[in-house]
Amino acid sequence: SLRTSNQKIITYSIHGQDEFEIDQTGIFQDYLKVHSRPAVRINRGYVRNYAAPLEIRPLIDSINYFLSKQAEVELSIESNLTGNELSADIYCKYYKEIKEDIFLTVVLVEDGITTINQSNYFSGASYKNCPYTLKPNPIPEYSNFNILRKFISDPLGDAIVKEEFKYEFSRKIGSYQIHIDNLANLGKGYIIAILHERKD
Repeated sequence: SLRTSNQKIITYSIHGQDEFEIDQTGIFQDYLKVHSRPAVRINRGYVRNYAAPLEIRPLIDSINYFLSKQAEVELSIESNLTGNELSADIYCKYYKEIKEDIFLTVVLVEDGITTINQSNYFSGASYKNCPYTLKPNPIPEYSNFNILRKFISDPLGDAIVKEEFKYEFSRKIGSYQIHIDNLANLGKGYIIAILHERKD
């Protein structure tokens, strides 16, 4: 799978029309042009709708090639959780001058949530190497990976102020404080930060 093919790949899932849909889901779906499920999106600005079971191997090969190169920037997160109050500072180290307008999106996800009677779109299909074709629809109990639980930043990203480029220069590009009230298990909550362009 894409999730297990490279330890540098971070994936999360966005639910809609169920108990895990959040307030900004509709805004985010419209931006990513998600009009049906399941749908795969890579790197925020790339909105091709992959037929995941058919094209997953070429997709993995392409991403692994991209990840083998030196990144233009690196992100790091310093976070602190006190009770249900979360603070997070996001830092960026630059290896290349970024001339485009870039944005920072920060999300909170929760791993390992079990859903009951999860819809299985692949049940009975003839896709090769798809582990879900032989499972029923719905799946009685399904363990989800990294469900989107909250946008910490603006769903479409917070604009990053440009500064003079210096190689390996590191600076804080975002600071956030939120109250967490919807996680079933705080120990399974994770922050994901994404730096990206914004596509109209």
